[in-house]
Amino acid sequence: MYPFERELRPAVPGFSLRRDEAETPKLCSLQTCGAAADAASCDRRLAPRVLSAPDPRESPKPSYWFGPEHYRGSVDAFFRGEVAKRIYHQRGVVSLNTGHVTSNIVLFGKDPRTLVMAGFCGCVGVIVVSQAAAWMAHMYESPVLKDETAFRQSLHQLEFGAGHEQMKYGLGNLNRNVFAPDQRPVAVLFAPVVSTTGPVFQYREFMTRIDEMIERGKAQSA
Repeated sequence: MYPFERELRPAVPGFSLRRDEAETPKLCSLQTCGAAADAASCDRRLAPRVLSAPDPRESPKPSYWFGPEHYRGSVDAFFRGEVAKRIYHQRGVVSLNTGHVTSNIVLFGKDPRTLVMAGFCGCVGVIVVSQAAAWMAHMYESPVLKDETAFRQSLHQLEFGAGHEQMKYGLGNLNRNVFAPDQRPVAVLFAPVVSTTGPVFQYREFMTRIDEMIERGKAQSA
């Protein structure tokens, strides 16, 4: 197994959310999506299936994670409930309203840790998990994936960080410690697709360049 396993395909084949047709398409951006925006301004209108987050029916033993078994065996309820808790307490959350590229990291110790990221209607997510830590990064579709200069700047931030709390560490800061080969890191990439019938990224060239950045980190940490 390689130190980084990269998934250049939808994480769950056949589960991509369709986009509504609109006379004037609006791309996912800091101005149109997330907590910083007017939801009515976004053309990716996704009706929520459930308006409230479920509570767990029971709690795990000390030092154990919550799991679907604590939500009556429902994986869907487990994800919605755990994400809602993190967002409510504003701990272990990747910010969506502080920049075009943001990230967060949790270090694993003796107690369970959770890190969540929401708001995927047209944006990109990079997730790396190892035995030592979990790191998540979010990139807005516009302007990052619509402008070469913006993408280069964002890719640099993904690799080296941006020097502020919401994008403090890039993968290049982590690949010799918590994501070193002996920590067995695994990387997963989430991005829009152009079809629900096959694993075809809408922004294939940019996704390939993100993959190449991950490969550089693997080579440098070897």
